[in-house]
Amino acid sequence: MQFLSQKSSLKKLVKNHGRKLLNALVLFAVIAIGFLGFWFASKIILNTEYPILPVSSSNMCVFQLNCDGLMHPFERALHVGDLIIVQGVNAMSVRVAYPNSDILVFHFPKQNSYQKD
Repeated sequence: MQFLSQKSSLKKLVKNHGRKLLNALVLFAVIAIGFLGFWFASKIILNTEYPILPVSSSNMCVFQLNCDGLMHPFERALHVGDLIIVQGVNAMSVRVAYPNSDILVFHFPKQNSYQKD
């Protein structure tokens, strides 16, 4: 009798863990589909191949000595590591009147298979 009760409790345990595993897999699938949907929708809406990019150059900093965002974190500049949202626009619609001008982001595609983008 004790063996049968242990067997039934083992079945309940496996059944409960199976449900939890299934719930975790469904949650993971929903998150993955949501992220991919957001990424592809952003590419279409913003008209660009790379809608979100990190700042990799310190050219936008007022203080060129240290542009990591720690020295002057509230400075009106883009610091290395900041995330920016990129929108593809027609070249004729770019605003060039400083200080209300647009920031341009360039992508240099690789010329050979051994070069990086």
